[in-house]
Amino acid sequence: MRKRFQLLKRLRTLRLRKRKKSEPGSGFERILVVCRENGHGIMFNHRRVSRDEAVLSDVRKIAPTRNLYCSEYSFRYWARGRNHPSLVITRQPDPSSEGVFVLEDSAMTPDELKTFRRIIVYEWNRDYPSDVKFEVPNDYALVNESEFVGNSHEKITRRVYETKKD
Repeated sequence: MRKRFQLLKRLRTLRLRKRKKSEPGSGFERILVVCRENGHGIMFNHRRVSRDEAVLSDVRKIAPTRNLYCSEYSFRYWARGRNHPSLVITRQPDPSSEGVFVLEDSAMTPDELKTFRRIIVYEWNRDYPSDVKFEVPNDYALVNESEFVGNSHEKITRRVYETKKD
């Protein structure tokens, strides 16, 4: 099982290297995706606080041709259903790589967060226990907010933040 997983990881890395900068959607952009509860928690006791198939679908719409980066912990969840064409497993992506990065099972330093032009936060609008939190830094401004119905959540709020222009 482990060898199969390592082989899949290697194949996805090779696909990533073959992408050309002239492909649609390959303009350099780094987007961070975070799912959190009312108290800004993302993890509790080494597990994500919640999940919803509607969020998976929404993120796939954001990144149909972009690379989608996630941790090994998140891989099985984000690879469900239709496999994303460029799903890459990584603990910490290279700051020069473009794509959509899913943050689920760890915190990021302020310097790591500065490499993202946009942060998309999905709020579950529920209170869950949590021990890992995510706060949007002050140098990002809210540019869009919308709500939709999830499969297991009555209301999911999607907030899009972009770096503030000086």
